[in-house]
Amino acid sequence: SVIFYPSADAMPYLSIIASLAVTRSIENETGLRPSIKWPNDVLIRDKKVCGLLVENALEGNVVKHAIVGFGLNVSLDPRNFPEIASIATSLNLEAKQEVDESRLLRRLLHELDELYVALVSGLHPIKEWKERLDTLGKRVEIRWNNDVIAGYAEDVNSMGHLMLKLDNGTQLTVPAGEVSLRPLPLS
Repeated sequence: SVIFYPSADAMPYLSIIASLAVTRSIENETGLRPSIKWPNDVLIRDKKVCGLLVENALEGNVVKHAIVGFGLNVSLDPRNFPEIASIATSLNLEAKQEVDESRLLRRLLHELDELYVALVSGLHPIKEWKERLDTLGKRVEIRWNNDVIAGYAEDVNSMGHLMLKLDNGTQLTVPAGEVSLRPLPLS
């Protein structure tokens, strides 16, 4: 976990820079090309290798701090856990070698710092993040605010919110949610 003291303007981008830092780090340390499942899961060959969680502490409209937590599978062998074997992977398994955890952590912290400094300087990472999203162009099911919404993931806006085209043709912008990329029947 890493603690930040972001401005209110920077706060919405923390999960975006965190997922980018993970993908850059994995790519630099292993040569693998991870992707991002909106909003912030990191995948390798369509299997989850990292999940992120950002917890924000606010007092009224004032941001006190934000904690970014990383759950990165380095040496876990998901084949030993039948309940996740089909959806999870690890860096060692995918790289077919042991990944140096210390080097990976240093790289991750360096990438995170570089992205955060750029963010607070006014450079938003949406373009690079969008290029790594594997959700766009797919039919998805999203669980959000106790609802299940199905549609076509068309794009993301400048804040990283997912822009869906629903089956009835209307557009919906979703700020967060849990996404399923399983094929869904057309209505």
